[in-house]
Amino acid sequence: MLRALLPSTTLALILAGGGHAAVGDAFPAFAVLCAAWDAATNKQIKPWSEDRELPELNDIYNMNMSIASEEWQTIFDGQAEQQTWSQFAQANAGKYKGIDWKQNWDRWRKQRQQTKDAGGAWQTKNHRPEWAATPRDVRPVILAIAEEATELSRKLEPPRTADGKDLIAEINSKLASARCSGELKAAAGNIGCTGPEGTPDKTTTCTTAKAGGSIGHDMLCLCSVAEATDKCSSTGVGDAVPNSGEKLRSNGFQHIVARCPKGPESGTLPQAIDLALAMLATALGTQQPGSNNMILGKSGGGTCTATNSACVDYHEKFSKQQAGITGIPWVALLQQARALYGTYVDAKLAAQTARQQIVMLAGQAKREYRRPAGSLKDPAGVIQEQATNRRRHGADDTNQCTSNNATADECPETRCEYDSEKNECRPKKGTETTATGPGERTTPADGKANNTVSDSLLIKTSPLWLAFLLF
Repeated sequence: MLRALLPSTTLALILAGGGHAAVGDAFPAFAVLCAAWDAATNKQIKPWSEDRELPELNDIYNMNMSIASEEWQTIFDGQAEQQTWSQFAQANAGKYKGIDWKQNWDRWRKQRQQTKDAGGAWQTKNHRPEWAATPRDVRPVILAIAEEATELSRKLEPPRTADGKDLIAEINSKLASARCSGELKAAAGNIGCTGPEGTPDKTTTCTTAKAGGSIGHDMLCLCSVAEATDKCSSTGVGDAVPNSGEKLRSNGFQHIVARCPKGPESGTLPQAIDLALAMLATALGTQQPGSNNMILGKSGGGTCTATNSACVDYHEKFSKQQAGITGIPWVALLQQARALYGTYVDAKLAAQTARQQIVMLAGQAKREYRRPAGSLKDPAGVIQEQATNRRRHGADDTNQCTSNNATADECPETRCEYDSEKNECRPKKGTETTATGPGERTTPADGKANNTVSDSLLIKTSPLWLAFLLF
């Protein structure tokens, strides 16, 4: 299985054994680390590109504002046009005490500014003809569409982990930790490593305890050799070659990593990680015949801490943790990043779907916005409103307990109770339809939606009564 994942030339290099040193002896092991470096460096996740400020979403919000009641619209006129939410709340503390519109305030002000002037750019482009239905008639459907679009727009926000962290930043952080450790520090822009500073001893830097700390660390230890035959490339590593006993060269890492072959530009992060780990699993121990240690590369004298040894000894990581290659710290970090990548892909797909649905909702809203007076509601808009109401109130009928239920047998037991003295079928206590809060609406007995400030039941039941009008 692992062989099938590897290019034939790379596999041949990895499996090449032999007891005699030769130029490029360390290259098979170096190719493994370069593949891991490519995954951790060149496959970082780009910043989230999904734009929550979709023009279609803005149109939905503007339509909702342009047909809102005059009392709601004028809240955002005058001094409010320039005020932050905290300034507005302070200036109107008595009138709006207990209300918090901080999350939506700036957007609402923007919508009012864009729709206030009948001759403005947005109103000119989206002019409602004189024969269109009245704002009061179209508010319920457009409001339902705006609510649905608001819910969908949340899927356009940058994804987060289960504990609330920025998902992309977390993936890239795992990759960064896999790249550098110990004597190597993250480079500017967090795209590589720098170091080592000074000239640390290889004997104390490249111990089995420190092996696997990062991909860069293992590259440094593998390729910092004085022997001419133990090279990570056919041309050597230049100024990274130790030149004083067991001392590593200052800032030698940049000369080592520069010898890595360029990885493929195509492919995903999981594909790059899978290839690197398959190469690692195949290469471990193959160049060290007779050794029970899990060594990557070839030891010159039974150890990987000398400058005549081109290897990394992972024996301690295998023997202590009993976790296979996942006991190697940088391997574990790559696998963690890979696991998070699945959540990232799901979020991208959800955002793409949400964007498409918002575009469709904008089309429905525009048809309703221009619906002729006296005509039937746009079927798509009706379906949208019904779907929203089902989500809000459940699929139950709110008028099950009516005067038509003349007898106890006709009175539904699930939601109603029969009063034998008055011969009435009425809702059970606790099941009556009530206002439920900001963003949710009730329908009065006359069947007309509450669309103005003065007739809204939410005014009487919640300090956030206005918030239901615009989402």
